[in-house]
Amino acid sequence: MRELATDEIRPLGGERSYFAHVFAWMAVALAVTGIVAGLIGRSERAMHALISSTGSAKLVWIICALVELVLVLGLVGLVQHMDTFQATG
Repeated sequence: MRELATDEIRPLGGERSYFAHVFAWMAVALAVTGIVAGLIGRSERAMHALISSTGSAKLVWIICALVELVLVLGLVGLVQHMDTFQATG
């Protein structure tokens, strides 16, 4: 039987299991994101707080963006030293 070019790069059983778990976690994360976005989108109060052009709303956006960047930069360095449970959290 003729081999395909992709046969050499086909993932092994362990790799398939690993990637199946990774994609499952990604699907859960996307579902959580969608649920939160849906709940915020249905709340007039939350939408008004996010979209209002007052100075305090702009400050909240800036603070949220800075906190997110600090968390990402901090976790990138720490994730290699965490166990699975800590990294998942």
